[in-house]
Amino acid sequence: MNFDNCKLLLENGKYYAQIRNAKFELDPFQQKALKQNGQQPCDIVAGIRPQHITMGQGELTATIEVNEMLGSEVNLHTRSEEDEVVMVIPTVDLKVDVSDGSKVNFTAQPKLIQLFDKESGNNLVWYDKASADACAPVCKRYSF
Repeated sequence: MNFDNCKLLLENGKYYAQIRNAKFELDPFQQKALKQNGQQPCDIVAGIRPQHITMGQGELTATIEVNEMLGSEVNLHTRSEEDEVVMVIPTVDLKVDVSDGSKVNFTAQPKLIQLFDKESGNNLVWYDKASADACAPVCKRYSF
């Protein structure tokens, strides 16, 4: 998973993850969970799985340092500002230059971004203290 220091914003009653120059409006489930938990804006760590990145669009940019062509997909090791970002991109209909040194735009679906508390490391949507204290692998239940 790629980890990125960023900010959780609350504007006009909606939560956003601010990752560098890109602002992602969180999906309805994340919105409800964060509101139910009374989450305040803060510094967070965003977790994005390599397979959940879409290349060729978006406000985030990276430079490809290493590409590993694996047939049906390409693993890309990129540099986005000071962070290494790993991407796993399908090669079917690939319309972006993935050679070493190429600059690419990328984005992620907000519903697939994991939001972690910067201090504790707890997931802000799924963490349940009682389950964690009991070392039980139970996710928090929400009543919407």
